[in-house]
Amino acid sequence: MSTSTAVASPTIFTTFGALLRYLRLRGDMNQRDLAIAVGYSEAQISRLEQNLRLPDPDVLRARFLSALDLDSEPALAARLLELAHAARAKPDPATVEPAEP
Repeated sequence: MSTSTAVASPTIFTTFGALLRYLRLRGDMNQRDLAIAVGYSEAQISRLEQNLRLPDPDVLRARFLSALDLDSEPALAARLLELAHAARAKPDPATVEPAEP
């Protein structure tokens, strides 16, 4: 089976965490490598990839885009930021009131 270096379409990713993980692996980085590059802990990267931590779009622009080599890939950078904004717009399940029966 041959490996492909084709770039996946940014629109196939529906969550921030999935796209972040894809970009990290595409860059041949483990979570520790990315954590060091952006000044986060491995646990923070793990929680971002699992959609358990809300991404900060300003931090993404300042640290993640260059660490993930997205400076020359505006479509992927835009999709990562779009998904980050979407994740922040969703209500936190812990704060949502349950529906009345």
